[in-house]
Amino acid sequence: MSVKERLKRFIKYENLKTKEFESLIKASNGYVNSISKGIGEDKLSNIREHFPNLNVEWLLRGEGSMLKIDQTIRGAYDKVMEGAGISKAMENISTYSSLSQKRDVEEVELENKLLINKVDFLTRENKLLTEMIELIKKKP
Repeated sequence: MSVKERLKRFIKYENLKTKEFESLIKASNGYVNSISKGIGEDKLSNIREHFPNLNVEWLLRGEGSMLKIDQTIRGAYDKVMEGAGISKAMENISTYSSLSQKRDVEEVELENKLLINKVDFLTRENKLLTEMIELIKKKP
């Protein structure tokens, strides 16, 4: 997956239109679609500012998870392995779990919106095709 594809995936995850995203990061219209090799440091800085939970390593190189929050569980595990207090590690895991569930709900809600839009589109397409069939039937 390319940087552009990962960025588009993140924009979709954030439930933004590409133009809205471009405006937020102070980029010109069409910037996202024009990305070929990478993202300039000025735009990357603006992305970091507006989307602090985005894992930039994932965006640029495809390494790790899309969101930094997914790395919280790794931090909790490391603390346990280093002998840190179990209660603090469990607190980190609990935080991750609740945030992960929130993210899962948001992803399902986004998918639901997309499916509703697809159903609307297919319903309109079906109506047009039905009308076309009726016109063809009436034609001598």
